[in-house]
Amino acid sequence: MEMMDRNRRRRLETLPGWRWDRQSVRWEIGFFHLKRFFDREGHCQVPQKYKSEDGYGLGEWVLSQRKKQESMKPSRRKLLECIRGWTWNRFYDQWEEGFSKLKQFSNCAGHCRVPRNYETDEGYKLGLWVNNQRGRMAALEPGRARRLEALPRWAWKMRK
Repeated sequence: MEMMDRNRRRRLETLPGWRWDRQSVRWEIGFFHLKRFFDREGHCQVPQKYKSEDGYGLGEWVLSQRKKQESMKPSRRKLLECIRGWTWNRFYDQWEEGFSKLKQFSNCAGHCRVPRNYETDEGYKLGLWVNNQRGRMAALEPGRARRLEALPRWAWKMRK
């Protein structure tokens, strides 16, 4: 294998954004998309199948980062953790997504009596999520239970 002439190498390295390490470039592209998503949505709860406007599989990238948490370079871990709303636990994100949808419902309807089969316009099964929270009342973290109870007309048992 031939070595590249030093002059050519230096010229390449002076180009803005030039990197020898393709893995680093791929990571930076994913991070760029995550920051754009956060700036637009205000959170990092990226659905697993989500693709950006240009077709980038951000949901898969986020899942991959979470799986690599322990083996990831500390500098990358720190960059992710600096984005407000980033979590390493997708289950935390899923609960927050459900709570956010319930809050939106409550703001519009003035109550939290979500029918069991209710789905949002985007297809989120909010009725199922609410039913699951009620069924897990004893196992819910106290902070989550308090947040639910703070919503207008929240009830642990659905009245008929």
